[in-house]
Amino acid sequence: MKVKYGIELNELLEEDELIFLETMNLKVFYEDFMIVTESNMDAEKIQDFFISKDKFEEFHKLIYLQHPILTDLFEDYGLILEGNHFLLLDSVSCFTFEEGNKIEIEMALYQIEECLLATETIDHIPHYFVDSDQQELIERFAHAYEVEVSFFDLDKWTEND
Repeated sequence: MKVKYGIELNELLEEDELIFLETMNLKVFYEDFMIVTESNMDAEKIQDFFISKDKFEEFHKLIYLQHPILTDLFEDYGLILEGNHFLLLDSVSCFTFEEGNKIEIEMALYQIEECLLATETIDHIPHYFVDSDQQELIERFAHAYEVEVSFFDLDKWTEND
């Protein structure tokens, strides 16, 4: 998983603003009201530009998902820009199954399914994303099915390769 940085605008991007983004020679994704970049430093430059134009709305840390399986809830917590998938880091939790037999894990997943936003397989291990307010519920399901889940501290996630 990679962390990206989003700048939300309060108005649509205009032609001169698109030209500005292109002249910065940054790898950015943009659409309508959102610009996403790879580095916090680049995001701050873009943010300053849109603050000066009184178009800055909000700054977001985002989780970039490379090959996700999405659910119907995904767009309540994330966005798709230019075919790339992002979740709002402050709104979601991520967990994996650490212990339990296959049938018990499948049964727990069946219960958890209605909470899932997306699944991303990393190093052959499924990582499940849910609303951060659902963490306690997920832990109760895991306990009921005698499986162990491990939640990641996404605020400390710094992998950006």
